[in-house]
Amino acid sequence: MLLVGEKTTLAKASSNFASLRTVVPMSIVRQWQLKEGDHIDWSWEARNGEMVIVIKKVEHFGNQAGTNTQIDRKTRKTVKKN
Repeated sequence: MLLVGEKTTLAKASSNFASLRTVVPMSIVRQWQLKEGDHIDWSWEARNGEMVIVIKKVEHFGNQAGTNTQIDRKTRKTVKKN
């Protein structure tokens, strides 16, 4: 198993929400050829007392019927995107 890592700093995402943000390291941006507006799928699991995060570039954002969705910031519910 190849382990590669970088350290980033968390910052408050917005004064209206309790989430934090960080940068995507340039090595990941280059590897996946990411650009502004791309979507990333985050999943995680606990392994041996540590949280392991898996991130994947999302090629097709939306459900199987092809309808794009987004999260409503106020209600935190999934809504159809026009």
